[in-house]
Amino acid sequence: MTFEKSLINHMAPTLCGIKPGSLFTMRDNVFISSLAMKWQKKVKDYDIELEFFRLSDHSVMFFAYNKAKIAEIINDRKVMAYLKRKNFPADGNIRKSVDELIHRLKYSGGFPHEVGIFLGYPLADVVLFEKNGGKNCKFCGY
Repeated sequence: MTFEKSLINHMAPTLCGIKPGSLFTMRDNVFISSLAMKWQKKVKDYDIELEFFRLSDHSVMFFAYNKAKIAEIINDRKVMAYLKRKNFPADGNIRKSVDELIHRLKYSGGFPHEVGIFLGYPLADVVLFEKNGGKNCKFCGY
């Protein structure tokens, strides 16, 4: 699959307004930095931000998100309290919250459960998934 087909395929739920955010990885043999930067600019016209960073020697992680939808989610009183307990910025600032999420994805050595909030999962589901250590869920992974 080409870079652009892969990118569009993975971002589709966010581009179409179905999900507030999409998180995916791409292997180096598909990733093209110059095209990623073009798409970063292109999707801004649709209130979509596209972040990408090196995840390993062989892959790049992307996080595409709708700014308005993420703002609505993280400004919810209960979500804000949850994120504050997880040491996220508690001021509703999207940029700070996304930066913290990306930092955790890059450096935590694991996969932060709070990512579910940014992908549109209900808070109760995120909390239970974390509490149960990912066990007893209907589906895990992608």
